[in-house]
Amino acid sequence: MSTNQAIKLAVIGRGLIGSAAARHLSKMGHDVALIGPDEPADFSRHGGVFGSHYDEGRITRSYDPGPFWRQANRAAISRYGEIAAESGVEFYREAGALHIGRSETSDVASIGRICAEDGIQCEAYHDAGLAERFPFLKSTAGMQGYFEPRNAGYISPRRLVRAQTIAAERAGARIIDEPALGLWRDDPDAIGQRRGRARSGCGGRAHPIAARPLPGLYGLWADRSAVPAWCGGDPTPGRNAIDALSRAQG
Repeated sequence: MSTNQAIKLAVIGRGLIGSAAARHLSKMGHDVALIGPDEPADFSRHGGVFGSHYDEGRITRSYDPGPFWRQANRAAISRYGEIAAESGVEFYREAGALHIGRSETSDVASIGRICAEDGIQCEAYHDAGLAERFPFLKSTAGMQGYFEPRNAGYISPRRLVRAQTIAAERAGARIIDEPALGLWRDDPDAIGQRRGRARSGCGGRAHPIAARPLPGLYGLWADRSAVPAWCGGDPTPGRNAIDALSRAQG
């Protein structure tokens, strides 16, 4: 896709949520640009934005006390293979998940019941049995454990973002490896105006978008301090998201 070709949707933020959103939107047939920088090569010298996915281990499991999150967890885990196949990037290890606590607590006791009711594979261990199954535990006296051997383990967040980004690009998304600095209309006075621009990077490059902006929202700058004077433009109209959205919604 040409750098001057208009796009219909701009996803700002190339992290865990943004990369997934861009992948799904692209697979649905939308013209998408995914905007956001790569992970900094040197954290100690980095002065820009930071993502929440710069690590290698997040626990993932089917069980959760809340029914919504049990459903969401299983739906997400069931798609790991699809994402890995579309991108060629492995990010998940099925190592299992152990839930452990004092036997007399209601929270621990409810785990086995909820897993049984929801059809989540779960192994129960108590005291000496827990120590035998997991010898690295220092003390298991009076403890109850429930172990999920399947559809549980951990993911690498940075590898998941990489996988989602690659899959989105293969589905047709355009990747803009720069921080987003602002959004504005080409012509704020035009009624029914549907075209706008997204400015990204310290060079202030403007990428045209064809999405309808919020009424009355002429500028929205995520981080005013990130806009160098030589980038041009005045970030004041969108001093912060709350003020800008308040004006937009009247």
